[in-house]
Amino acid sequence: MAIDRPTEDVREEVLSLLEKLLNYDRQIDLSQSIQIETKWHENNLKIKATIDLLVLLLPEIDPDRSPTQQKDHLGYLLTEILDKQLQILIDERAKNRHGNYQGIREWKFTLKFWHPPAETDYIDLNLQALERHWNKTYQIKITPIAPAPLNNLPQLRHTEFIGHGKELDSLLELLATERQQTIEIVGMAGVGKTTLALEAADRCLTERKFAAIIFSSAQSGRFIGTHLAPNFIAEQNLRDLLQVIFRTLERLDDLPTDLTEQMRCIRSILTEQPTLLVVDNIENLIDRSDTIAFLGCLPPTVKVIITSRVRLGIGQVIDLHPLPARDSIDLIKHQAKTQNLQIDAIKLAPIHQLTGGLPLAITYLVGAIATSGFTILEASPQSPLTTGDFAQYCFAQSVAQLKAIPNSSAYQLLLSLSLFPDGAATAALAYITETSTISQDLQQLYQRSLAYPLATERYYLHSLTQEYAQLELDRQPELAAKLRTRWQNWYRDLAAPYGALDWQDWQDYSPLIAEWKNLRMAVDWCIGRGQYLEVLQFWHCLKGVTLLSGYWIERQRWLGWLQEQAQQQQDLPTIAELKYQHSFTLAFIDRSDSKGEAMELALATWEIRQDLEIDRQFELALYIAALYIRKLPQLDTQAANAELATVWIDRGLEILTTLPADRSLYHRHYFQVYYYQAEIQFVTGQLDSAYNLYLQAHQFAQKAGWQRFIHYTSGWIAIILHKQGQFIEAERRLSKVLKQMDKYHDVRAATLCRKHLAEVNRSIGNTAAAKKFAKQAKSGFKRLGMTAEFKAMAEFLQALNIRPSNDK
Repeated sequence: MAIDRPTEDVREEVLSLLEKLLNYDRQIDLSQSIQIETKWHENNLKIKATIDLLVLLLPEIDPDRSPTQQKDHLGYLLTEILDKQLQILIDERAKNRHGNYQGIREWKFTLKFWHPPAETDYIDLNLQALERHWNKTYQIKITPIAPAPLNNLPQLRHTEFIGHGKELDSLLELLATERQQTIEIVGMAGVGKTTLALEAADRCLTERKFAAIIFSSAQSGRFIGTHLAPNFIAEQNLRDLLQVIFRTLERLDDLPTDLTEQMRCIRSILTEQPTLLVVDNIENLIDRSDTIAFLGCLPPTVKVIITSRVRLGIGQVIDLHPLPARDSIDLIKHQAKTQNLQIDAIKLAPIHQLTGGLPLAITYLVGAIATSGFTILEASPQSPLTTGDFAQYCFAQSVAQLKAIPNSSAYQLLLSLSLFPDGAATAALAYITETSTISQDLQQLYQRSLAYPLATERYYLHSLTQEYAQLELDRQPELAAKLRTRWQNWYRDLAAPYGALDWQDWQDYSPLIAEWKNLRMAVDWCIGRGQYLEVLQFWHCLKGVTLLSGYWIERQRWLGWLQEQAQQQQDLPTIAELKYQHSFTLAFIDRSDSKGEAMELALATWEIRQDLEIDRQFELALYIAALYIRKLPQLDTQAANAELATVWIDRGLEILTTLPADRSLYHRHYFQVYYYQAEIQFVTGQLDSAYNLYLQAHQFAQKAGWQRFIHYTSGWIAIILHKQGQFIEAERRLSKVLKQMDKYHDVRAATLCRKHLAEVNRSIGNTAAAKKFAKQAKSGFKRLGMTAEFKAMAEFLQALNIRPSNDK
């Protein structure tokens, strides 16, 4: 009879418990607080321990369980799952005269494994065997299937592909051949280039012809604005493309900071797998030379589809022309059907003539007819239309109808949507248009095929619609200024609450991260117009998310621009603050300050400290002390650096004596003093003293409610426990800390925590976990540009005998 299958949480708990018991036996020095008796006999591992100690080995799956419930649950795992169901546990507790086991506090049992400790990698082999045994016991069938390609393809807007059948066949044939790497789809605006590319990509996805399919739409140069330097725009476009590739390949943690290194890394990754890359609207780029050069250097494993209005001469060209009458009429009928619209046969030819067979023009016109009737056909162009005019003419006719709708905000919604490079939330659109209810007007845009809801409460424009809407907005400078100001204010208000939060502590930045591309555009728009105060206001609100969430490129660029402007305006307090932030950023990226740039800037800031608030002067003194502490591993100058670090801590303490003890920052200030004193003791090998100082720092962080540093100090305490041989406790603490770092997107700290987890697991003897965390840490250091740490982790992996083919 089949056994009821346990939940996935129970499976995870069992695997984790046995993994830790296997690893526990490998320790040399056991913690006095978690001492378990273990003894191997061939394949069997005998365990003797109290339930209070065993329960510490369980992962924290359900944080709401009380300690008593956690112990009861452990008893269930041991007796019901491991003993009765999996039958790999022999309960060796004494029984009473009724045949029941005596006592629930003391446990004695034997685990029947498959591989003895004499075998190399016996822990990994036993865990793999346990997985197979679990699947067999609970009749879980593992059917190997080819993995679905990684992809970021947008949802197809058409339900049936009509017209351009020969071109589709040619495109699919070129994708199937080995000789052609780059394919250009060339045609006028609105002719269906994107639709053709996405149809081909979707068919490749269904047939699993590639391991990854990546779609990227080039951002319009008009949208970015002409006030930004062309070389910056070109680099931003290339960076965005690279980020799309990394994200789609689920390798975002591998994204280096340096642009050249990003391209090298991408080429290396793409060599490993067949990939289809679609770059849409490449003609939008003001300077596309960098992007084209990058595409030209991709490995032969990559097929590239480029859509463009002009020939670029870099691949096989598929020319796309307007639809012939038959295909055009089929598309008109199909669009009418989707709109529940009846069109008499006599009206089909006039619609075809008015749209010129351009698919986008057909969608505009049929949408206009569906919402406003056939009167649009009665109007005629003032002059004969050329082929390239049909789509814009039909758009203009639809927009004219929008303007004529009384008490409607649909027209302003369309223009407002054109301001967003990454789609707009409905709340943002309501704010910009100063309209409380916009759902019906958005539906009007959707029915006219002018806007599309591709996510909950979020709308997007077709790239050509966005271009036409921007042109329409440009013709009305007063309205454009009003909407643009409210667009800017919306993102200012979105960011504003974060300016009142502690930028050095963990915050929930997910609303900012979700809007990052639009938010970045708002800041860059202000920079392009030289709006110093507005950019400074954004900076105060975004300095936390740029630091802790890894947006270091934007952070450094904005800091550089602000410093130039502050110098011009002789804004002395801001100059001092920005110098401090610049130094802090450099030290955050390169913790050892190998080039000395962070120290140079910090000391320069100290010279103008009178322009800083007194609390910041204290922080600056302690920060300089920290920079000297990080030089302590250099043995030839260790004594001098330790002395200098202490001098700067003492300077900080002198500043503290001038401040009232009841200040709100009192606990934070003293936390920093103990924290850096502890770091000096740690680096110089005084572990007991460092432990006690970290404990005191931890208490001050708790009193201050400083969540980030509560967990930082917990991490350092765990690192000390590791060095003192208390491996299980160190691993437990670091795992708990890592959850919080990941939760708050503290990328740098989480990467360092993974490094220490790799080292702890190596000490335990859990090679698989050590490899996993080491690879994650190495990837994280590469993305963050932390070169020294990256190299150290590469050497760590090499020491674990990682084969090059596995180190990806």
